[in-house]
Amino acid sequence: MLVNANIDTNKWAQLSIQDTGDLVAIQFYGSYGKTTVFRVYNDCHHSATVTVLDNFSKANTASLHVSDSDHVLWCGDFNCHHPLWDEDHNSHLFTAEAIREAEVLLSVISDHDMVMALPKDIPTLESMVTKNWTRPDKHILFS
Repeated sequence: MLVNANIDTNKWAQLSIQDTGDLVAIQFYGSYGKTTVFRVYNDCHHSATVTVLDNFSKANTASLHVSDSDHVLWCGDFNCHHPLWDEDHNSHLFTAEAIREAEVLLSVISDHDMVMALPKDIPTLESMVTKNWTRPDKHILFS
C-alpha cells in the first residue's frame, strides 16, 4: 500500500499483521478521528485472508474503534462472487463453491457491521472479449 509522501508521517502508521502478506493495514489520525484502511487480497481458492482479517479485527477492536468518529475500510480483491453484489445475468459465476466462499466473507462482514460502498447492479468493468459489463470481485467495505 502506498501513502502519499506529502502526508505527515506523524499522521499515519502501518499496523503489524502476522500470518499473511495478503493483508496490509494503515491508520490515519487527525481531527476527524481515526481511519483504518485494510488492503485485502484473498486467494480465489480459499478464504484464509478473510479469516486473518476477521481474527485481527476481533483481537484489535479497541484500537480500531475508540470513538464514534473512527472508521474502518476494507478494500481489495476478495475473489468472491455472489448475487448480493454481482449482476443477476452473471449467474454463471454463482457456483456452489463460489457461494460457499462468499458466505464466509458475508459472515465476517456481518460480524463487523461493514457496509458495501458500491451498491449491487452498478457495473464498473467491461470485458474486452465479451463486451459484458460486470463488477470485478473487488470491494470497498466500511464501518
